[in-house]
Amino acid sequence: MRWIALLGLSIPLYATITLSPLLNGAAMDRLGLDSLGIGGIRTFEILTNAVLTIGLAPRLAKFEAKRLGLVGAGAMALAGLASALAAAPAALLAARILAGAGAGLCQCALAILMAETRSPQKIGGSLMAPITGFAIATALIGGRVTEEHGHQGVFLCLAIACAIGFALAYAGPRSPARGRIDAAQTTAPATSLGALRSPYVLAAALVFLGSSATWAFFERKGRSLGMEAVDISNVIAAALVAAGIFASLSMLVRDRWVKAFTIGAVAIFAAGAAATALSTSALFFAGAYIIQTIAYAWTQNLLTAMGVRMDTSGGLAAAGRGWQTLVNSAAPALGGALVLWGGFHPLAALCATAGIWSVFFLIRSEKIT
Repeated sequence: MRWIALLGLSIPLYATITLSPLLNGAAMDRLGLDSLGIGGIRTFEILTNAVLTIGLAPRLAKFEAKRLGLVGAGAMALAGLASALAAAPAALLAARILAGAGAGLCQCALAILMAETRSPQKIGGSLMAPITGFAIATALIGGRVTEEHGHQGVFLCLAIACAIGFALAYAGPRSPARGRIDAAQTTAPATSLGALRSPYVLAAALVFLGSSATWAFFERKGRSLGMEAVDISNVIAAALVAAGIFASLSMLVRDRWVKAFTIGAVAIFAAGAAATALSTSALFFAGAYIIQTIAYAWTQNLLTAMGVRMDTSGGLAAAGRGWQTLVNSAAPALGGALVLWGGFHPLAALCATAGIWSVFFLIRSEKIT
């Protein structure tokens, strides 16, 4: 089933996102990195992902999803293992660059598979519950492993999650030949830079900038409010439970309402991300993050649905993800600099600004037929 392959390729990406605060904190403690140092390493990881995705997006009609996905998930699993064994910042940097390359291939494979479905928002919504369940388990196990085994434990946890994703992707079917898609069926950008003429791509590029900068130091924000690693992982798990319940409802969105619901989800997400950064208590922190996570899941699903409805090759959706990832590659370093400069208040302003511009570009984007 194509659904199994979509689940398998989503797991490494979501596991990396879920564990990122714990990964960053553990690496800072073991390798003696400050916020700017770990932010720089994660920036190179995201940058590698972005460059690969943007480069492949105009050519996706020529690729077969299963091959791209298996190479990508396999690379992410190996990178997790190498990261666990890294004893110096340079070694961790090399491992995370490999992880970024794998993530880029997984993103491209997902775009191809979603473009081959009749109602992408329904398929994406149906994946929310199993992805959420896996992410909850990853968050809960990751928090406890971090407490007991630190750096090595949490990166091994990530490697195992990526290996499970690889196995599920391998069990999925091969895609049909991609050569059937001609110029009349696709609005994919002819060049990587050409994608920036699309308001959709610009919206996708900006939507997660502020939240990614905040997310890189989510663990540190929680600790500043008196929370332990287990408490933070429990908040992440609770947010994922809520997202799994409520984001699955995105499968009910009718095709003609996809754009409107996407705009609403982006606005709520930006507000939740800003509120998370501004939190002054553990309870407010948890509540804001739960709202943010639900809106994040809706945004991810509906943004992809918009892209593949506009372009049946998956190239436009992949271009949006690629440029989004490229912009986000600056987020960890930007977040580290803002935290050192003014704490979390500048991060909240960044979340709000990115959300406003994303909504503006989505309003200007092409109609979905």
